[in-house]
Amino acid sequence: MTAIKLLFKKSRPLKYFIFSLTCIVFAVMLTSCEQNPTAPNEPPKPYGYQEDIYWPSLADSPWPMEHHDPQNTGRSHYGGPRIGEIEWSLDSIFIRNSIAVGADSSIYVSTGEGLYSIKPNGQTKWFFEFPEGGGISYSTPLVAADGTIYCSFNGITKNFYGVNSNGTLKWQVKDIDLKMNAINIGLDGTLYFIQSGGILTALSKYGKILWTYTDSRFYGGENSGMSISPDGKTLYLFTYIEEGWLAAFNIESRTIKWNFGNAISGHPAVDNDGNVYLIANVDTIYQGITAIYSLNESGKIRWSHPMFSAISILYYSNPVIDKYGNVYCSFDTLFSFDYYGNLRWKTNLCDECIDPMGFVVAPLVCDNLGNIYASITDIDNQTLKKILLVNSDGYIQQFLELPNTIAPTGGMSSIIGFGKDFYLPGVDISKILKIK
Repeated sequence: MTAIKLLFKKSRPLKYFIFSLTCIVFAVMLTSCEQNPTAPNEPPKPYGYQEDIYWPSLADSPWPMEHHDPQNTGRSHYGGPRIGEIEWSLDSIFIRNSIAVGADSSIYVSTGEGLYSIKPNGQTKWFFEFPEGGGISYSTPLVAADGTIYCSFNGITKNFYGVNSNGTLKWQVKDIDLKMNAINIGLDGTLYFIQSGGILTALSKYGKILWTYTDSRFYGGENSGMSISPDGKTLYLFTYIEEGWLAAFNIESRTIKWNFGNAISGHPAVDNDGNVYLIANVDTIYQGITAIYSLNESGKIRWSHPMFSAISILYYSNPVIDKYGNVYCSFDTLFSFDYYGNLRWKTNLCDECIDPMGFVVAPLVCDNLGNIYASITDIDNQTLKKILLVNSDGYIQQFLELPNTIAPTGGMSSIIGFGKDFYLPGVDISKILKIK
């Protein structure tokens, strides 16, 4: 008995050694799994891959706001249409902005008369009439996670509305002079927009003004917009007029952290790493030639690429980011850059143009496969000419010739909905198209 006890006592170090070795091996296996989180048969994701940013305040829908998300990526989670046929045309709706889609596939359109909820088959689900009568609604509706739809109205009175998903009034805020086409929303549900006169406004989800910050340089007309950093702490906003600049605004301290540029176009886009993409004309860079810039979150230039020198900056499309971190922008040529700023390809969008300067591209839309949809506008005739589908390798497939009755979309974005549905708003006319 004593011998057995002695043998067991001497074997304890061996047991501890085996146990420790097992723990080390198990830890190494866990570390390896963390470093390569992809499935065994799935290739590793490239650096710069864009994961979807969780935004709890925003509706989980295909297109809940202008340019799809608070970072203005213009990227859908769904595939776009392939057939290239008009399924239906909705008339008698005067629109000066874009449209949004709710979680139940309802389409929301804000007009000068009220807010429409439209079924995917083109039939009106309900109509919320603005009590003040005729006017203009500049802002694209925004759909929150709880189903509330936010929109604005400019008429005899100037109001901001929260409308329930059943078409009833939730609340209204009077004397909100909103002329920009994009409302944005913070992680906590706070709404951000710029009123006339450069008044940056934070509005709670209960319809209470939380604070305002006035800077005359923030005034940007109807097509200026803003983006929010992935951590929800910084607003990126700028003007749409000459001598405008991009400002990084700290929400917590309500101060401008840094600014960049002197002539800016469209909405800035922000990627998962907090890098900002914008079209700008900087006097001291490229001798004033318009270029695309990528800035880090500190406002330093990551990379840039010149594009044109003779075209007004007002006509450039907003940058769009696909899920691989590739960036797209265009005028009469569509450019594609990788995450590091290398030119992947460029494609002329106006081979048939007698005068290429006569054509512009409305905001681009990207589907989940990296296909780009571009709405080509004829400035001389003031009509949309066609919608082009450009695949991720830069090859054009002529997608759809449009009738000459469609007005240009200007700064207003077309959208991708459920089931490869594609909606195209016609601005300053009474028409919305659904394309399949």
